[in-house]
Amino acid sequence: MTKIKEYLEGFINRSSKTELLHKKVLSQYNNFVDGDEQLYTVHTAQRFLADCKKRGMENVSVSTYTSVLRSFLKFLDVPDKELNVIRAPQVGFKIKHAIDEDNWVSFLKQPRTLQDMAIAHVLLYGACRVGEIRRIKVRDINFESKTIVIGGAREAKVGGSIQLNNDTLEVIQAYIKAYKLVKSDYLLRNPRENMSLSERSIEYRVKKWAIAAGVPNAEKITPHSLRRSLGKAFYQRSGKDIEKTRIVLRHQNISSTQHYLSIQEEEVRDDYRKMFD
Repeated sequence: MTKIKEYLEGFINRSSKTELLHKKVLSQYNNFVDGDEQLYTVHTAQRFLADCKKRGMENVSVSTYTSVLRSFLKFLDVPDKELNVIRAPQVGFKIKHAIDEDNWVSFLKQPRTLQDMAIAHVLLYGACRVGEIRRIKVRDINFESKTIVIGGAREAKVGGSIQLNNDTLEVIQAYIKAYKLVKSDYLLRNPRENMSLSERSIEYRVKKWAIAAGVPNAEKITPHSLRRSLGKAFYQRSGKDIEKTRIVLRHQNISSTQHYLSIQEEEVRDDYRKMFD
């Protein structure tokens, strides 16, 4: 499983849940081909997915397995033209929860400590992934350019820098000063250990703040919901400029941004008619 190990080692800016999912799927795929790395091909991937479906796996799970295999095969330099043959089954529409901009002020009032305020602001206004915020060190923050540099083996795919607004910068500066953090410290340093806060701890806080703020569907709000919240707000404020939104969210492809924002064909059709009818 040398190639799978190399692939997983690139997960520097991904959450632990994502890494575990990919490890699980690829372990099953490796067993399917009897551990023969020469059989990591589009053909065997299709057979593996067909077998999953035959065993009664639901379409939503098969779709997830498909995304993992496509990502892995792309890592192995399989051309996009060949990857396009691997198609995910149709799944029902899944509501993607976010916090409407009208509720942002109420939400951001809930964190009480400077560390919690930094978490809320960077996740929301920075459209930051939870795996990324856990790995941010003080030295990664550029107060002049108002950005946080995202490093790691997959930097080109994950995207360059997190954008920050003035409010977020002020919160971060106050937090760093109060906690006496140095450049080598994690931004979200656990005071009892020389490491960052856990993903579960961050998820718990975000949900607690959403509930306290009375946000609709608060029980469904996660750190990733805040990233989606910023994306949707930016998309609307930019005049529905999906390319600029893609850059803010640091997506590699516009199709990812379209899916992420739940942009439906009906919305595109309505906008077309407003412009040209």
